[in-house]
Amino acid sequence: MVSMSPTVKLLILADIHSNLEAFQAIRNQISFEYGTVDYTVGVGDLVGYAASPNEVCELAKEVLDVCVM
Repeated sequence: MVSMSPTVKLLILADIHSNLEAFQAIRNQISFEYGTVDYTVGVGDLVGYAASPNEVCELAKEVLDVCVM
């Protein structure tokens, strides 16, 4: 018999808007407070407004399990 965890840790990120520093900071804070998460989901607005759209997209490719346009 397989034992399953009663909870799943899901991190949902939205409205990053090319802000690489904020993206990294929230990931670090979540990791510090809650440990690892099971799934990381981006729900849109990764780029626009701030200075690091390419870097945000590269980090998103590494860390997001699913991303909605």
